[in-house]
Amino acid sequence: MNPKNSVLAALVTVAFLQFASWAQTAVFEPTSYYVFSLGPATVDVNSLIQTACASGFSAAIYTGSAYDVYREGTAVQTTSADLLGDPKSLVVDGARFHLRVADAAYTYTVRPGESGYDLVISPATRVSMADTLQTVLLSLQELGIVGTDLSMNLRSFDKSSIKGPPPPQGAAIDSALYDLMIAENWFAEADACGITMAGLRVEVVAEKTLGARIPERFAVYVVGETENAAKLLIPIEQLVLLARSGGIGYVRLPYQPTVP
Repeated sequence: MNPKNSVLAALVTVAFLQFASWAQTAVFEPTSYYVFSLGPATVDVNSLIQTACASGFSAAIYTGSAYDVYREGTAVQTTSADLLGDPKSLVVDGARFHLRVADAAYTYTVRPGESGYDLVISPATRVSMADTLQTVLLSLQELGIVGTDLSMNLRSFDKSSIKGPPPPQGAAIDSALYDLMIAENWFAEADACGITMAGLRVEVVAEKTLGARIPERFAVYVVGETENAAKLLIPIEQLVLLARSGGIGYVRLPYQPTVP
């Protein structure tokens, strides 16, 4: 094993051992999906694309709103939505990525989160938490994805729940957008709710308080603005952060014109 892989393996082992005593007898139930924080992930996106394509992943690589789609490393003429039904998919949007692997026992996803990257596990059957986490973390290591801050403060969500949890306190945000942010599958949720996405970004309107401006950190995402509101194409994981920002009265979906 070369030195780089030795370091990666050590980090994965340390992260997993944080769970060992707690997760040894715990199980993932098929009625829920589970979200862990991986913390900041050490990833070279270009290397990830090459490794994933060589490992049989389908990939959509975004540049702005345009994208190229690859299957097994070969460019194909299809939509990014089509590849998301493949067993292994990778979406890259600038420096950010969304990786999803589905098999008979469970589906796992690594995607941007508020504190780096999140790991989402959605079991199809009752499975051991310890065994599943060890298998997933080692698989991520092989792809060059290493999170150094795996948190035991997991969040679980009922798959059958019609109404999701309320947005966090202080976040003035449309519940449909918060539901998207915490959904097991961002793309399926957006499709079901008619929400416009481009890569790992979502189109929203931020209503401003009187005399306020869009905070500087979000200015790069603004695609249109009036005195009272701004339209943004913003990373999904930053929705609550935007909604909690000073000068923002409410974050919502754009109004859709009605046909008379």
